[in-house]
Amino acid sequence: GYDFKVDQVELLVYETTLNSGFSGDSYMHLIQESLPVNAYTYFSSIQKVISRTGNMFEDPPGKVRSNIHNMSDPEEDVFGFFYAADSDTIRVFVDASTLPPGITPYCVGSGQFGNSYISYCQDCRIDPASTSVKPYYWIP
Repeated sequence: GYDFKVDQVELLVYETTLNSGFSGDSYMHLIQESLPVNAYTYFSSIQKVISRTGNMFEDPPGKVRSNIHNMSDPEEDVFGFFYAADSDTIRVFVDASTLPPGITPYCVGSGQFGNSYISYCQDCRIDPASTSVKPYYWIP
């Protein structure tokens, strides 16, 4: 077998409240990027600088060195860090029946006739973000 050593940092990037948008089955696209050690060190240093509380035990504030430089003015401080990263995308199917109870569908009619629904609940192509092109991963 192979012996892999993985340096992994778990950091919450995004969190959302479940609402009516999750009332139906859906797909989520998750993109994970690898981050080189020097880029991680840079962004960690930035995080430390912006989250200082003034505690006497904290590291003193200082300049965070970048790998980007102004060729016209080498003395100018430049903010940012250039790096290349590998990424991987996965699609996760979210089955609405597995979600906690109490998430009400957005498109619930108030009567038995079609016109009791909001217009884009009858025809989702009205939504500006809609498309009639099926994604390549779609299973008919």
